[in-house]
Amino acid sequence: MKRQRRTIGISALAFTLLIPAAVPQGVFAQSAAVAAAPANYELASEMRAAIKNVAVLPTEKGSRLSATVRLYNGGSSKQRVPEHELRVRTSSGSEYALKPSAGNKPALEPKEIGELVYMAEIDSKEIGTVTELSFVYVDIYTYPKTEKRLLTMPATNVWYGTSAAAPQKPETLAWGQSFKIPGVNSELTYQPIDWSVQHTAEGRAAVVKLLVDNPGVGRETVPAFRMDGQSV
Repeated sequence: MKRQRRTIGISALAFTLLIPAAVPQGVFAQSAAVAAAPANYELASEMRAAIKNVAVLPTEKGSRLSATVRLYNGGSSKQRVPEHELRVRTSSGSEYALKPSAGNKPALEPKEIGELVYMAEIDSKEIGTVTELSFVYVDIYTYPKTEKRLLTMPATNVWYGTSAAAPQKPETLAWGQSFKIPGVNSELTYQPIDWSVQHTAEGRAAVVKLLVDNPGVGRETVPAFRMDGQSV
């Protein structure tokens, strides 16, 4: 079957940043947070999980932890998401339980990819670096309550912002380098091929156009994702 190629309109992929008056082509870099699809892991029979993103950002009183996990039901029937807490562990050994979004799906249809979103506000600015995420089943009907770790995933790409105080800086890809979106069950490859500067109500915006290559034999949906750019 002929390979599908299509160029995405930039409206879904644009990002806005302050940029110099003259910017030579080729200086924008793509955040490595969307550079390569990470390993996915078995959460339950025929259900795989992968980390889409993790962020630790300062707030007025402390820190905000957030995470998005992608699940894929590879089975032929509808499957419930196992009951769990999502916990974040840091390099200091501290562990934080994140609250699930009310919009998280309790079950996935066959071959469906779903995203689970979690967040927690912590009254501390000393969170440190995040090392892993865990799905933990907590049986509250036992005394003392019992816990079982269903899955632990290493957190390799965590967003801490770009300030000088950020414990880690995101890796970057050179302009024109291809990448994949972190997640599961997708072979779409993206390559930045053009950019322009537009004036908006919020200031000047760098508008990037991507070429998307689908090497498979079926149609795939382009997911929503964020691009971070930098200029030199």
